Amino acid sequence: MHDSSDASDTSDTSDTTDTSGPADSEIFDEPSRWRAQAARALGLDGDDLLAAVSPGAACPMVLRSLVASINATGRPRIIVDLGSGAGGISEWLRRHTGASVTAVEPAAGARQAAATLFPALSVRAGTAEDTGLTDRVADAAVLCGVLSLIDEAEPVFAEVERILRPGGSFAVADLFSAGREPLTSRPNVFRSVEQVTAALSARGWSIVGVGCGAPEPGTTWAAAAARVDEWIRSHCAARPAFAAWAADQDHLTRHMVEGDLIAACVVASSPA
Repeated sequence: MHDSSDASDTSDTSDTTDTSGPADSEIFDEPSRWRAQAARALGLDGDDLLAAVSPGAACPMVLRSLVASINATGRPRIIVDLGSGAGGISEWLRRHTGASVTAVEPAAGARQAAATLFPALSVRAGTAEDTGLTDRVADAAVLCGVLSLIDEAEPVFAEVERILRPGGSFAVADLFSAGREPLTSRPNVFRSVEQVTAALSARGWSIVGVGCGAPEPGTTWAAAAARVDEWIRSHCAARPAFAAWAADQDHLTRHMVEGDLIAACVVASSPA
């Protein structure tokens, strides 16, 4: 059993088990490999590399808001990033907080990309509902661009409560429904900010920060992500997963253009 005082002892980068489903593999896992390949081919580094492999909505502004709210409750020593993908956001958090970051990801290809590109991360197999981590291991947990891909949020919230120390911080950064009602558009369930804050409050969490804004990423972040998208379209169009990836890109773009979505960050403090 790993020492529950340090999540960095749970590194699992050699595990090739893929706990994601076939659709997830087509939309996320193979494209994570492509993004890592593109970043290397384009010679990207620094924040451009982070944006290349993790082109999140409203980044990096939403990440700055997230970190500011987390730091307001005490600087974290250990952060767990749930559904970390290829690790770009995990690495951003590590660089901007000085914390040890454990990246939990179900897809083997994404884990491999994260471990290769960002060796300072502790990368391990797991899901947001079942991290495999010991109880009360982390000071903060983050869920970036993941909640909208999960049908049932309660098992995720329960797992976060289990792995967080009393008074720890939980941050959800994602695309949310622009209205008060959730929007289901497969593979996504876009909840409203009110829905998420109410669900956390009902579990005894204290909401310490909510930030909302346009879903488009910052100019520099968007430019790096666009270069990678162009490389993928030029080099990967004949690969089996390309059609599913492109359809997902178009699906998200359509909803943003139509004003259906906002980017938001909700930060809550766990019950003591």
